Amino acid sequence: MLKSKVYWKNIGIVAVILSVMLIGISLTSHLYPFGNNLWIRADSYTQYSIFYKALRQMLLEHQSVLYSFKLGLGGNFFSIIAYYLASPLSLFVIFSPKIKFSYL
Repeated sequence: MLKSKVYWKNIGIVAVILSVMLIGISLTSHLYPFGNNLWIRADSYTQYSIFYKALRQMLLEHQSVLYSFKLGLGGNFFSIIAYYLASPLSLFVIFSPKIKFSYL
C-alpha cells in the first residue's frame, strides 16, 4: 500500500513539473492561449489547411473521399482523413467560406 502511494505521489510531482514547464514555455514564446502563435504552426499552414480545403471540396461536390487525384499523381485520401481529419468536428468545414490558397 505504501509503495502505491509513493508511486502516485511521484506521478503527481512529474505532472506538476511538466505542466509548469509547458505553461512557462507558452508564456515566454507567446503561444496560445497566452499569445497569437500556435504550437503546430508549420503543420497547420502546410498540411491542415490543404487537407481541410480538399475535404470541403469533396463533401460539397459529392466526390469520393477514398481516393483523390489532387495528391500528386493520385493517392489514398482516406488515410489522410483517418490520420488528420478524423474528428467529427471536421465536418463543420462545410460551413466555412471558400478560401483560395495560392499553392492549390
